[in-house]
Amino acid sequence: MSKKYSKKRRTRSHIIAELSANHLEYFVLLCGFSIEHIEKDYGYDLEMYSYNNDEVENGLVYIQLKSTDNIERYERKEHFSYPVEKAHLEIWLNEPMPVIIVFFDAEKEIAYWLYIQAYFEEKGISLKTINQETFTIHFDKKNIVNTKAIMKWKKYKDNVLSQIDRYIKHHA
Repeated sequence: MSKKYSKKRRTRSHIIAELSANHLEYFVLLCGFSIEHIEKDYGYDLEMYSYNNDEVENGLVYIQLKSTDNIERYERKEHFSYPVEKAHLEIWLNEPMPVIIVFFDAEKEIAYWLYIQAYFEEKGISLKTINQETFTIHFDKKNIVNTKAIMKWKKYKDNVLSQIDRYIKHHA
């Protein structure tokens, strides 16, 4: 008796996830920066590295991708609402380097972004006040992924690095 094996399928969600990475990487490359794809997704999909005169700079920007074929489902008047797991928020909000969440509309080929740590600071929300398993974040429709956005992300990274005392002691 022969076993019947099911074939692996390439789903639409796989395709639009790769399209979202490709869309973002295009703008990162236009800025002269690079993207590293994270193979195991434990809260981040990509890392963005910036360069000055072709030399890699310290620090990085972490990026989590979200994508959809039905953005109308999330659309509100001035923003898009998207639920995220509290477990992811715990990772992102405790990360010292900037974490950018990118929400890709696969039909219109446009992406929106949110600097998650700054969003929570501006709203005055802490993890301690979130009692449910998911929390809804809002992507401003004005925050479109383009080269201007990528350069802002670099400035966010530079700002974080400027706050670190250069005399960090690494204890072994």
